[in-house]
Amino acid sequence: MSEEALTRYKHIYVIDTSAAVHNPGIYRRCADKDNAVIIPSGHIDELDSLKERDGLRGHSARIASRYLKEYRRCGKLQKRFLKQGVQIEGGGWIFLDSPDYQSDVAKKLPINAEESVDNQIICIAKQWQAKDCGPVTIISQDTQLLLKADMCEVDAEEVDLDISIALLEDLYTGMIDIAIDDKGYDFISTLKQLNTIVSAEEVFRIIGPLTLYPNQCCRFKTPDGKVHALALYKRHRSGLNTSEPIFQSVKRHAKKGGQSGFAPADDEQDFAFALLTDQDISVVTMEGSAGTGKTIVSLFAGCAQIKDGIFEQMIIYLPIAEVGGKSLGYYPGDLREKLEPWTAKIHDNLRYLQMFMGRKSEGRSGHPENFIDVLQRNNQITMEPLIHVRGRSIHNALICVEEMQNLPPGAAMTMVTRKSWGSKIVLSGDPTQRDNEMLTELSNGLVYTIETLKGQDFYGHIKLRHTHRPPDVQVMAELMNKR
Repeated sequence: MSEEALTRYKHIYVIDTSAAVHNPGIYRRCADKDNAVIIPSGHIDELDSLKERDGLRGHSARIASRYLKEYRRCGKLQKRFLKQGVQIEGGGWIFLDSPDYQSDVAKKLPINAEESVDNQIICIAKQWQAKDCGPVTIISQDTQLLLKADMCEVDAEEVDLDISIALLEDLYTGMIDIAIDDKGYDFISTLKQLNTIVSAEEVFRIIGPLTLYPNQCCRFKTPDGKVHALALYKRHRSGLNTSEPIFQSVKRHAKKGGQSGFAPADDEQDFAFALLTDQDISVVTMEGSAGTGKTIVSLFAGCAQIKDGIFEQMIIYLPIAEVGGKSLGYYPGDLREKLEPWTAKIHDNLRYLQMFMGRKSEGRSGHPENFIDVLQRNNQITMEPLIHVRGRSIHNALICVEEMQNLPPGAAMTMVTRKSWGSKIVLSGDPTQRDNEMLTELSNGLVYTIETLKGQDFYGHIKLRHTHRPPDVQVMAELMNKR
């Protein structure tokens, strides 16, 4: 072992494969100044087996492998092997290590160190504990490994995302109810009108000071619960001569029965549509359970803005979860046929919107053709698996990413950085419904994005609360969720 390995480190992190797949940047994050990161030999084998997969885990494994390849290159420049330890840009050290099955440490473990990669990782962590060169922690998303580490008296933690909440109930909702006097105020009358603004200073002077996030959705209510106006709070708005904070009016949905076209169904959907069509906002997130309208409002906003010439196209990305260990390429048919199980709900919503988007005489046969049919035929509405997004820079498009709760934070970062000039990205999902077993309610791409971006002027978020499905469906969902 090198002299560096015998010095005192601030902290020593042993990285499990599940942590690297969850967030490929975990090596660099842990190996900051005065820290050491240990890469177990079994970790390399597991990455190698994962990186050939088509899905998100394969994508993350390939990114993690590239990081390790870069650290090996750094070692070549330093004339050192990773086994000896290589110092990286952040000032910390990266070590590649393997278990010594004949050591006293391995023999004293209450588990067989040779039995599995998890046991090998624990053995390596105990070996570093025995060197007494700093506190040792295993980083993993694998519950079984975390439990075994407790049994072997090794500190172990899940990936720390540096988010400020401990419970999903504490997640930023994007909306606040603001109490107003029964009599109302002049600014309420102004905000009831379309495309109007009111100085935030004027509002705060009347109702008192408030701490609000940029683009927070504000609902002005009287004590009896009646909603009088909706508005977005903005620290500033482009095109105005002043940089003072304002409230910008949001159109409320029409009462049912009198509308001839599709429209948002509740206040939250009103806010969602406002965020989706606000050209000062380039990133939007929506949280909500099935049936709350996340997909249909996004599609409607996208089609409307293509019609108005704001975007050239709408691209819908779907995280494709492998079923039964089978990759996407295993299934028969062309790409469209392979994706059909995941795109069906998008097609259902588009068929519903066809009733409201009007007709255009652009059919190849000369007959009138629905506007949405024209967009699809011209490839202005496309659906793609998320694994195809890497390396793209997407211009002049509305980019919709469905089921964001199935993305690890590293993949979420990859997704949001695909947006380029003239584009807007919409990320939606339900943190309580996850297909990726390595993610939790808090450690997923949707929650991470919401907590990371709140407070930015280019970002808006809304939680959709109301399910718009038949009453019997709502009752069944509520009853079965209690089981």
